[in-house]
Parts: sequence; C-alpha cells; structure tokens
Amino acid sequence: MKIIAIAGSSGSGKSTLALSLQRECQSLNKHCEIVCEDRYYHPLTQEQHANVIDVDFDHPDALDNPLMTMHVKYLLEDKPIEIPNYSYATHRRTSDTSLLAPPDLLILEGLHLLHRESLIPHYNAMIFVDTPIEVCLERRIYRDINERGRTKESVITQFNKTVRPNFKKYIYPSKDNADFVIDGRVAIEETVEALKITPLFKLLSD
Repeated sequence: MKIIAIAGSSGSGKSTLALSLQRECQSLNKHCEIVCEDRYYHPLTQEQHANVIDVDFDHPDALDNPLMTMHVKYLLEDKPIEIPNYSYATHRRTSDTSLLAPPDLLILEGLHLLHRESLIPHYNAMIFVDTPIEVCLERRIYRDINERGRTKESVITQFNKTVRPNFKKYIYPSKDNADFVIDGRVAIEETVEALKITPLFKLLSD
C-alpha cells in the first residue's frame, strides 16, 4: 500500500484534489481510498459542548492523532480498520464506524498531516495545497453556510479566532515538508495535468 498525504488550510482545495487523484487512480484500475483527518476529531465533553463557541477545532490537539496513526500502521500491516464517523451537528462520534480494508493507494487529507511526526515516515508523497488565506475564507463561508447551516458572521468569527492563528503557527510551516506544492487557485484539471509529469503519478500506476 502506498500513501499520499494532502495538507493545507481549511478551504484550500484539499478535498477536491484528493477526489481528482482518486479518479485518476481508479481509471488505472487501482483501488484507491480517501481518509479525511476530520473523521478523527475528539468527541466533545458535555462542558465543551455547552461552550462550543470557545472550542478550537483547528488546533492539532483537537484531533485524535494517536488513533489515526495506529490505523495507518494497521493498514500497512494489511489489517482492516474501523474509521470513526464524526457528526458536525453533535460534535461527537456516531455509534457506527466505516470498515476499510487496505487499498492499493491511500490518500490522507487534512489540516495537519504534514505536521504529524508520527505519520510522516509512512508517507510516500506529501502535497501541500497553497491557497491565499482570504480565498480560503471565501470558500469556507460558502461551504459552511450551505452544508453546515451556519451564518456568515459565525464563520468569519471562528476563522479569525482559530483558523488564521493555527494556519500561521502549524499548517503553513508544514509546507516545508511537502514534496509537491500546489497552487489552490488553479483549476483542478490543470493541476492534475501538471502532476502527470511528476514522480507522483508513478505512485498511482505502480
């Protein structure tokens, strides 16, 4: 099993790139799965849930990295895993999980994946999606209003309170670990075509 990690700010275009690479891999008759780091959010306590506006969901510690690392190791040992399902409505894990058997290619997608010292040694390639933070904010406003029922004001408040500071402190510096830096403003079709002449695409076909 090969592993590609994709990191970048919230709203940078990580998920879009992951899905495009998955389609390319599937077109080569390879089994490719995407696992989002978001699935590993710690469930909130009752006290945290009562003060959810104060919870920093963008800090690395908001995510259960030990569990994700263990799951990656299991997959590399050819063992299936049960991925938690996280509810953004309740901020807790649901009672069901998603069973995943080791694929040919695993794409990990998330904020802090290039910052995780426990995971980096297991990657075959690391991609950072570099998108101006103001563009990320515009995309996040659109997504959270339409998909998560939030108001524009609440999205902007959270973005300025937690997203920007954590991006500056943790996420952007992890760009230095990337094998490939992608401009998140470029159309995804152009990005994928550009990547086809890099060693990255050998991972998709091998």
